[in-house]
Amino acid sequence: TTTYGNDFMGGAAERSASAKPKQSTIPSHPFDGTTSYGAEFSPKRGDRAEKVVRASGPVSGGHFDGTTTYGNDFMGGAAERSASAKPKNSTIPFHPFEGTTSYAAEFSPKRGDRAEKVVRASGPVSGGQFDGATTYGNDFMGGATERSASAKPKESTIPYRPFEGTTSYGAEFSPKGRGDRAEKVIRASGPVSGGQFDGTTTYGNDFMGGSPKRGDRAEKVIRASGPVSGGQFDGTTTYGNDF
Repeated sequence: TTTYGNDFMGGAAERSASAKPKQSTIPSHPFDGTTSYGAEFSPKRGDRAEKVVRASGPVSGGHFDGTTTYGNDFMGGAAERSASAKPKNSTIPFHPFEGTTSYAAEFSPKRGDRAEKVVRASGPVSGGQFDGATTYGNDFMGGATERSASAKPKESTIPYRPFEGTTSYGAEFSPKGRGDRAEKVIRASGPVSGGQFDGTTTYGNDFMGGSPKRGDRAEKVIRASGPVSGGQFDGTTTYGNDF
């Protein structure tokens, strides 16, 4: 037995009442299996095309008919020419074509003066005076610029005080005094002789202060070398005992 069988299968469930009416006003008729789709879109079968029998060898004699449906329908004769859109009488006077545009008239190409050719000397230049002036120096460094007016007001309402130099950070977080200085470790320049070696460590002092405790030894499981005979089978498990 299970909890499901005890709780939910203890007895037969009640049968729901039938939804069928005791008396019906619908007359009885045989079932008509036709549908509106089947009545309107019933399958139709077209005429079967005649089979084309190909000749097993070269065809000799007869007349070749090279006409096509395209030639018969669309190339039977010349098409009619559309009427000309040119008016018979025009009020536009006749003038010869000039070919000029407003852009060409206003922005006609102009040719500037040709720069003189610079002939470089083939060897060292001797004599003459070096002219170190530049266009930048001539245009932008001809004289001293005017000094801008000072933005400092002539009269100030701020009283004069000497500069303190302190800040809120310096006042609140003033430096504290130095801590004790660690002693300098002087390393030996050569082998150390004499004295006793101290082999203790912080780990050994803190976590290994006493001898470790030895736990109980588990009993050795001796497996049988052959089939086990006699005795009673104990089928209990830790899971069964606890849960």
